[in-house]
Formats: sequence, C-alpha cells, structure tokens
Amino acid sequence: MAGARKFSIEYLDRNDLVSLTKEAAEVTGIPYVMEADMEEAQKILLG
Repeated sequence: MAGARKFSIEYLDRNDLVSLTKEAAEVTGIPYVMEADMEEAQKILLG
C-alpha cells in the first residue's frame, strides 16, 4: 500500500492490485505483475 502511496485500505481499488503469478492473473482477471504497466514503460523507454 505504501508503494502506491495509499496508507489506508479504504483508498485502495482494483487498479492498485497485481497478481504475482500468471495463474492467479488468469483466474482473477487482475493483471500479472510483469505486464501490469508494460504500455506505460514502453512509452517511457521509446519516447
């Protein structure tokens, strides 16, 4: 939570969550941690 700068559970929403395994991502629909911000990272790296 602190990494998301949200210091109370009431401020979290589904967009703040990531799955730690691909299997969990498939079951829950929550993005896999290694793919969660891939588009944003590509924009930064490629300009």
